[in-house]
Amino acid sequence: MERGHTGDLRVYIRYKQQKGLKPQSINSMAKMIVAFFNWCVEEEYIKESPMKKVEIPKVPKKVLQGFDGNEVHRMINVFNYSSYNEARNKAIIAMMADCELRTMEIRTLPFNNVEDTKILIHGKGGKDRVAFISPALKKILIRYERVRKKFFIRCCSPNGNQDLYGNNRKRDSTSS
Repeated sequence: MERGHTGDLRVYIRYKQQKGLKPQSINSMAKMIVAFFNWCVEEEYIKESPMKKVEIPKVPKKVLQGFDGNEVHRMINVFNYSSYNEARNKAIIAMMADCELRTMEIRTLPFNNVEDTKILIHGKGGKDRVAFISPALKKILIRYERVRKKFFIRCCSPNGNQDLYGNNRKRDSTSS
């Protein structure tokens, strides 16, 4: 254990880089070595981690290529209003594209936060922000709301004889 020197660890990391390993793989490997030596210090096998003075290579950040307007338009138009799920998915894609919403923001978006011209969004880190609704998105949201109302009125009838999917349920004659 005492033979693990900082210089040897630097050479090992350089060797892995020259061998053609991807930066993420080298970074993950180095973190495992750091964890091992920290455990050795904790268990008092060694006094100080030799990795303390070894610089762990940084992983370059990837810049994700966004969608162009034509691709977004095609994604939105994949869905129609033939069913509740189709209308919902169309509205979700349109809101993500138009208002730059994250998936988690849409999943946790209360319906009453969507107003006529704006949406109140509870974003990352507990920060609230307002996104404005374009006329094109407004049209999609209006049509979605119509389909949504029809769906929930049809399948959640007041007499309780239908399930969520609009299927008739048999009522138990003993329960009334």
